[in-house]
This record gives sequence, structure tokens and C-alpha cells, in this order.
Amino acid sequence: MNATFTAKSTEGDGYLVQLDEVGDSLRIFCHCPAGKSKRWCKHARALSLLDASMLRDPEQSPALAAVAAWPLYPALRTVLDEKLAILDEIERQTEELNARSKVLKAALIRRIHLGI
Repeated sequence: MNATFTAKSTEGDGYLVQLDEVGDSLRIFCHCPAGKSKRWCKHARALSLLDASMLRDPEQSPALAAVAAWPLYPALRTVLDEKLAILDEIERQTEELNARSKVLKAALIRRIHLGI
């Protein structure tokens, strides 16, 4: 089974996102710059989670919803939910560490300018 969707883009025309069942796996490929670089992108994330708000054309919503009935989708969704929860926590921690780093650097530079 396979399906192709057009995801929203801030650049205009949108990006093609392909979902394909290949053997016993479900593959997702987005044609945005991040996807072409084999990086996880917001388009692939949203459409793999069946988030129709990322669709450029709302008329593609029924086809996106139909992906949930694919035989391999439930297993993919389980893995996605687990891994995305971990990724979200890592990103939250990264933001927290970046904020702490910024405060420490500002304090350090103030001390250097005032003399240590």
C-alpha cells in the first residue's frame, strides 16, 4: 500500500510526503529540504501521526485517515508514540539546558567585564 500527500509549507506549494508499505515495514519520506537530507521533519511527523492539519489540501483528509486501516500502521503508531515521547522529553531538556547556558554565559561575561 502507498499514499502520497501534499503537506503545508511556509515556502508556498507544499511538500510531497509519501507513506509506503514495503515488505514488513512502513516507510515515510518527505520531499522538504530536511526530508531530502534524511532528517525527521515536521511534515513526516504530522502525517505519520495522521494529523490532517498539516495537509495543504483538506480534501486529502479521508485518504490520510484511511492509512490507519493499513495492516502495519498500528505497529508503526506504537513505535512512533514511544519514540516521540522520548524525543519530546529530550527536546524539552535541551531547551532547558540552552536557557541555563545562556544565563551562565551572561553572568560570566558580566563578571569578565567587571573584573573577576
